[in-house]
Amino acid sequence: NGPMFFAATDKLGSIPTKNNAIKTIILRMRSVPTMDATAVYFMEQTLQKCQKNNITLIFSHVQKQPMEVMKKTGFADEVGAENFCANIDAALERAKVVNAQSENK
Repeated sequence: NGPMFFAATDKLGSIPTKNNAIKTIILRMRSVPTMDATAVYFMEQTLQKCQKNNITLIFSHVQKQPMEVMKKTGFADEVGAENFCANIDAALERAKVVNAQSENK
């Protein structure tokens, strides 16, 4: 909840990315109205950890300003348009697809 900037980024470091059973992580952003470049940096670190451990990072309900920052920095391209969902229901459906794909590998 609230703006995502330097002081709020410590929570990103606590996201579990070393569990082999985890295939997707959904970040629900509906209550994040603003974001700064520091937050994007920490999100990039989280994305790299996820990618290293074959975890797909999915975003739900990203508001306008945070999305603009993510696009401007190139982070949105790294995540992939398919992993930005309009709402939590769509994000959960995306996670089901990703999980099913990983089971078929």
